[in-house]
Amino acid sequence: TQDRQDAVAELARTRPDLILVVGGFNSSNTGHLRRIAADFAPAFHIDGPDCLISASEIRHKPSSQTEPAIAREWLPAGPLSIGLTAGASTPNRVTGEVIERLLALRGIEPPDWMRQGSAE
Repeated sequence: TQDRQDAVAELARTRPDLILVVGGFNSSNTGHLRRIAADFAPAFHIDGPDCLISASEIRHKPSSQTEPAIAREWLPAGPLSIGLTAGASTPNRVTGEVIERLLALRGIEPPDWMRQGSAE
């Protein structure tokens, strides 16, 4: 847990335009990672790729609420840097699916190695 908190603080210092934190909505650790990230950039706690509804809507869990909420206009147009981290119990597969969904929202084909990895 401490390693992930240190890593998200280091990631945030790179000054991404926004940060996604992937993990279960009931995970206090993942919520804490989002709070750390939010000190540096807009940060959204999502539980998987389905939370990325569209380039204009995201379902996320604000730290001040017990239930997920919908944020609008979360993904700025144009080139941007997105930081991505995940809670300790989040499977790598879910993180990969979030990356694929982000690429799809931008109309970018995932690289071959990503498509091959998801088929296995």
